[in-house]
Amino acid sequence: MNKIPNKDRKEWKELVTGQLDIPLKNFFFQTKVTQIKSLFKNNKLSLEKAIEDIYNVSVKFSKEKNISEDIEAIFGAVEMHNETQHVIKSEAKQDTFVKKEQHINREQTEKRDSLLTENEDSVKAKIERIKGEAAEREARFKEKRLERENELIEEKKIKEDTAKKAIIERKNKMLEEEKIAKEEITKHKQIKEKSQVSENRKTINFQEGMLKKNQAVLKEKEALKQAVLKEKEALKQASIKRRAEKRLLEKQNSNKKKKTFFQKLFDSDSN
Repeated sequence: MNKIPNKDRKEWKELVTGQLDIPLKNFFFQTKVTQIKSLFKNNKLSLEKAIEDIYNVSVKFSKEKNISEDIEAIFGAVEMHNETQHVIKSEAKQDTFVKKEQHINREQTEKRDSLLTENEDSVKAKIERIKGEAAEREARFKEKRLERENELIEEKKIKEDTAKKAIIERKNKMLEEEKIAKEEITKHKQIKEKSQVSENRKTINFQEGMLKKNQAVLKEKEALKQAVLKEKEALKQASIKRRAEKRLLEKQNSNKKKKTFFQKLFDSDSN
């Protein structure tokens, strides 16, 4: 049975509610159906949701041989009954329908009995197969995990190399910027020094001019001072000379008076 019957079929409901109890050959399908039935029984899933989940599992894994056989076991009797009805309509023979239906029921019964007989051995074989598949999946998982770890290591290495390269480039850029800044500072400093030298030269020239001017003023003051001193000395000498002349004149006058006195006295004695 390649096509999965529509989920409106009553067999889905009977499978969920437990009215249809058929041993399933596919261990995975059996586990999922049991799980969904348990959730429905415990009121954790609605009937519609349970039917939809089993239907989706059947559709997803319909290419699995054993699931196809399980689906055929669930819907086989009904499908064959429909086929029988088609035969009855086409051939219009009631006895053929009865025989066909009996034949179908017999085959279905035999198939179900065979499934019940084979189920225990099949389950053991499936468990071993599942264990083998699990081991293979684990090995593949470990291999993929190792590959992923190697990829992560490689990515980390690439990121570290990229980060180191970026750091080196940034460092070189900073060194270049620092070099340019130093050159600018040196250039500015040189310009400032030249400007300072020029200012200093102007200041020195101004100071030298002021010094010469001050020296000239001092020299002029000194000359004026010497002239004043000479004038004072001259005045002093003149004053001394006048006083000497005055004393000499006074002395002469005194001597003249004495001489006159003595002359008068002498003349008086002579008479």
